Amino acid sequence: MIEDIYLIMEKWKLNPHLLFWSDNKVPVGSLFDHSRPLYVFGMRSIMVPKLPFLDFNKYPDLHYLWFALVSKLIIKKFDLHIGVGAVSLVALPLIYSNIPFACWVATVYRDELEGKIYSLDGDIPAQSLLHGNHWKNVEKQEKLVYQKANIILPLSSHTAQKIRKLCSNSEINLGDTLTSPINLSVFHANDRKNPSQQSQKIILCVARINDPRKNIQLLLHAFKIATDEIQKLHLQLVGEMASENILNLCSKLGISHKVTIVDKLPRREIGNLYREASLFVLPSMQEGLGIVTMEAMACGLPIISTYCGGPEFLIQESKAGVLVKSNPQDMADAIIWLLHDTKSWKSMSLNGTTYAQIHLGHSSFEKNLSNALKSVFPEVIWPEHE
Repeated sequence: MIEDIYLIMEKWKLNPHLLFWSDNKVPVGSLFDHSRPLYVFGMRSIMVPKLPFLDFNKYPDLHYLWFALVSKLIIKKFDLHIGVGAVSLVALPLIYSNIPFACWVATVYRDELEGKIYSLDGDIPAQSLLHGNHWKNVEKQEKLVYQKANIILPLSSHTAQKIRKLCSNSEINLGDTLTSPINLSVFHANDRKNPSQQSQKIILCVARINDPRKNIQLLLHAFKIATDEIQKLHLQLVGEMASENILNLCSKLGISHKVTIVDKLPRREIGNLYREASLFVLPSMQEGLGIVTMEAMACGLPIISTYCGGPEFLIQESKAGVLVKSNPQDMADAIIWLLHDTKSWKSMSLNGTTYAQIHLGHSSFEKNLSNALKSVFPEVIWPEHE
């Protein structure tokens, strides 16, 4: 999300800077002297150091307050302000500065933490944060951002629903959904084959596979069941090298020889993997949007996803896949069905590429973003879009 906004602001010649907090040692001078900005992943950046002596999971509200107060001294030097992040708390500094701002957000914090806690592996730090003494303060801070934002841009319809529920007793300005764009020159369906043309069927999952929210253990159990029905079936996990727990589970299930795990790859290489695969499966507990499902759609790869938030809307709207409950048998049944039903597979493949061409490219994103920001920053001359 951050890179999407940054690159558009660069294109519009608005000289963007990224302000965020960091675990790394931050040069004090860099906080206030922007004549020689730091660059992080190619983006002009200002880093605020985290509080080194307080455990974030025990005192999250104090960490967010520290970030807000230090950042307040910096942000007034800039003319246009947009909070962008997984949760709205990234925009907390803006509410203390009494300036107009927009907030583009992926999910509400509780939804993100519960996705980690209720995965098959669970997540103790997330549980500690959600059930800790300071959680009420964190949620108050989150709501305050929504109440003060001049416009809230939810990443998906699922995000919008969660924000409305959280702020049910508050007046907020919730704008239209703003979906992250994908590069349609990288993610396309040229030269792809359907399963009937493939000697080996490949199930693909692209994710941070050690993140508890991604719930990879569910996919491994489902894959084991599916291999009993389809012999020439292979699972490819892409995103990071697996933890010992995941490797041990592969061994226990007797599927290690049928599972390939690949570290993070350049997007172009991932585009090729989508086109070579037979199905894309997303076993997540929680997703604000699920950008990987959008990439799979654009490559004509049918999707099987759990009911996990953002992907539900995408799949229901595009008809490019099927939704299943979070249990191995249902997921395995869907895998077996789609690999055997070529007609349904082709229909979902075509639906996905058509939807992506209309809704998921950069031109659509630019138009939706500029229309949203006009209401907050009318003094800026925004690009015109047809």
